[in-house]
Amino acid sequence: MENHEPLDIKPLDTKYVGLRFLQFDTVDSTSARALNSGVHGMVVIAEEQTGGYGRQGRPWQTKPGLGLYFSAA
Repeated sequence: MENHEPLDIKPLDTKYVGLRFLQFDTVDSTSARALNSGVHGMVVIAEEQTGGYGRQGRPWQTKPGLGLYFSAA
Protein backbone atom coordinates (compact mmCIF):
# COMPACT_ATOMS: atom_id res chain seq x y z
CA MET A 1 0.00 0.00 0.00
CA GLU A 2 1.62 3.15 -1.18
CA ASN A 3 0.76 6.36 0.59
CA HIS A 4 1.18 9.35 -1.69
CA GLU A 5 2.31 12.80 -0.78
CA PRO A 6 -0.55 14.95 0.49
CA LEU A 7 -3.00 15.85 -2.25
CA ASP A 8 -2.56 19.25 -3.80
CA ILE A 9 -6.05 20.42 -2.91
CA LYS A 10 -7.21 23.06 -0.53
CA PRO A 11 -9.27 22.04 2.51
CA LEU A 12 -12.99 22.23 1.91
CA ASP A 13 -14.89 25.12 3.44
CA THR A 14 -16.49 22.94 6.12
CA LYS A 15 -16.15 22.50 9.85
CA TYR A 16 -14.88 18.91 9.72
CA VAL A 17 -15.25 16.71 6.64
CA GLY A 18 -12.60 17.36 4.03
CA LEU A 19 -10.12 19.26 6.17
CA ARG A 20 -7.59 16.38 5.91
CA PHE A 21 -7.03 13.84 3.11
CA LEU A 22 -5.06 10.62 2.65
CA GLN A 23 -4.58 9.08 -0.80
CA PHE A 24 -3.60 5.49 -1.68
CA ASP A 25 -3.28 3.52 -4.90
CA THR A 26 -4.40 0.38 -3.05
CA VAL A 27 -5.82 0.12 0.45
CA ASP A 28 -7.55 -2.59 2.45
CA SER A 29 -10.54 -0.40 3.36
CA THR A 30 -11.02 3.35 2.99
CA SER A 31 -13.57 3.24 5.82
CA ALA A 32 -11.20 1.46 8.21
CA ARG A 33 -8.36 3.86 7.37
CA ALA A 34 -10.58 6.90 7.89
CA LEU A 35 -11.99 5.63 11.18
CA ASN A 36 -8.59 4.51 12.50
CA SER A 37 -6.90 7.80 11.56
CA GLY A 38 -8.18 9.40 14.75
CA VAL A 39 -8.88 12.59 12.80
CA HIS A 40 -12.47 13.84 12.72
CA GLY A 41 -13.43 14.59 9.12
CA MET A 42 -10.56 12.61 7.54
CA VAL A 43 -11.22 11.67 3.91
CA VAL A 44 -9.40 8.59 2.56
CA ILE A 45 -9.20 8.14 -1.21
CA ALA A 46 -8.08 5.02 -3.08
CA GLU A 47 -8.12 3.66 -6.60
CA GLU A 48 -8.46 0.08 -5.35
CA GLN A 49 -9.83 -1.55 -2.18
CA THR A 50 -8.94 -5.13 -1.32
CA GLY A 51 -10.86 -5.65 1.93
CA GLY A 52 -13.53 -3.00 2.12
CA TYR A 53 -17.02 -3.48 3.46
CA GLY A 54 -20.36 -2.01 2.52
CA ARG A 55 -23.73 -1.74 4.16
CA GLN A 56 -24.47 -4.35 6.80
CA GLY A 57 -20.82 -5.47 6.68
CA ARG A 58 -21.02 -6.90 3.17
CA PRO A 59 -17.62 -7.40 1.47
CA TRP A 60 -16.58 -4.64 -0.90
CA GLN A 61 -13.68 -5.05 -3.30
CA THR A 62 -12.77 -2.93 -6.28
CA LYS A 63 -10.51 -3.31 -9.28
CA PRO A 64 -7.88 -0.69 -10.12
CA GLY A 65 -8.68 1.78 -12.87
CA LEU A 66 -12.47 1.37 -12.70
CA GLY A 67 -13.34 4.10 -10.22
CA LEU A 68 -12.34 6.29 -7.35
CA TYR A 69 -13.46 5.19 -3.90
CA PHE A 70 -13.48 7.22 -0.72
CA SER A 71 -14.72 7.35 2.85
CA ALA A 72 -15.02 10.17 5.34
CA ALA A 73 -15.04 9.79 9.11
